Amino acid sequence: MNEYKHNFKCMYFNARSLRNKMHELLAVTEAMKPDVIGITESWGSDEVSDSEFNIAGFDLFRADRGNGHHGGGVLLFVNSNMKAVEVKLSNKFSDQIWCRIKVRNEENFLIGVCYRSPNAELIGRNNDSFLCDMLEEVRGKPLLLMGDFNYPDTVMGTSCKKSS
Repeated sequence: MNEYKHNFKCMYFNARSLRNKMHELLAVTEAMKPDVIGITESWGSDEVSDSEFNIAGFDLFRADRGNGHHGGGVLLFVNSNMKAVEVKLSNKFSDQIWCRIKVRNEENFLIGVCYRSPNAELIGRNNDSFLCDMLEEVRGKPLLLMGDFNYPDTVMGTSCKKSS
């Protein structure tokens, strides 16, 4: 059966280039034994293979920044026993990755990681609107969302209010 326990341990961090920090991630993973690891600012690119981000016993889900600019990118590591399946959302938000696992009664549970760059010049002026679209798309679904939204001194969601 593809069912997983309800309680699982998660770990999240902003890496600002994971490639040279894999040995630290592996050590922390061994010590903490998380089931899910979310990472923002992986700085992955076409030159970085999945094998460079490999963690034994975990499935890797990855979304590198696609606009040709350095930085950004998100990774999601999920314990292989959870039998996670990648989910593609229909919105246009730039740095996001999602998967689903089955929980009790075969209910889908979404797990996602996203990174909102504070640099609108780099990522595009519509990215905040796309972030709101992403949040609207998953609203009401059982989920875990990890990430760096770069909204200092702001309560998340206040900028996504729709006008009547």
